[in-house]
Amino acid sequence: MRLLVDAHTFIWAVDDPSKLGPQALTALQDPSNDLLLSAGTIWQIAIKVGLGKLSLSMPYRQWMNQAITDMGVTVLPHHRGICRCAG
Repeated sequence: MRLLVDAHTFIWAVDDPSKLGPQALTALQDPSNDLLLSAGTIWQIAIKVGLGKLSLSMPYRQWMNQAITDMGVTVLPHHRGICRCAG
C-alpha cells in the first residue's frame, strides 16, 4: 500500500511514537508499505521550526535527513503546475 505521511504523523513517528495509534504505527513499520512524504510537508515543518512553533529532537536539517533515512520515505517532487490558482 502507498501511504502519504502527513506532518504530524511524520514528527510523531520520529520523535514520539507513543502519540501514534497502534494501526498507524503498524502501517508505518510494515516494509510492504511505500511511505511517501510531500515536499510541502517538509516545507511546512521547516516554517514551523523557523518561527519557533515547533521543536525537534535535533537541529532541523539534521533531523529531516535522519528522519527521511530512518523511516525510508520517498519524498514526492514539487510540481509547479499543481499549485495553480483560479482566476
